[in-house]
Amino acid sequence: MNVEDLGKEELLHVLDRVSNGEKLEDVLTTLIPVKIQVLAYRAHIMLCPHTEHNEEGCTYYIDETNPNKWRLESHSFWADYIQYLMESCKANEENISNAFTWLGDALLNLERYDPITKAVALEIIESFAANRSLPQ
Repeated sequence: MNVEDLGKEELLHVLDRVSNGEKLEDVLTTLIPVKIQVLAYRAHIMLCPHTEHNEEGCTYYIDETNPNKWRLESHSFWADYIQYLMESCKANEENISNAFTWLGDALLNLERYDPITKAVALEIIESFAANRSLPQ
């Protein structure tokens, strides 16, 4: 990633890390673009196995205030998952966003399906969330 590609929030984050002694090149190689962060957040909301999406039930929210949150497992897992989807499906951010929109719509409309279909769909999501690992 180049400095010219950074948004205001990303640039401030880079400046903060560089002012704390990190090399600019190292910071840029570990930086997660804002679009990927947004998609990672959406993935987390839809697929996280925790039923309580707050500071007591999920480390994602506990780590949210940490300035280095994207270096922590609670956040980096989801960013890695988005990168995996982009690479394995040869997709861009818009494709991934559209897929999550479609999945969200499907989940909202799940109530209109019979109980077995609903149970299968939820099992698929829960089994992914419980595994919490990326396919190799």
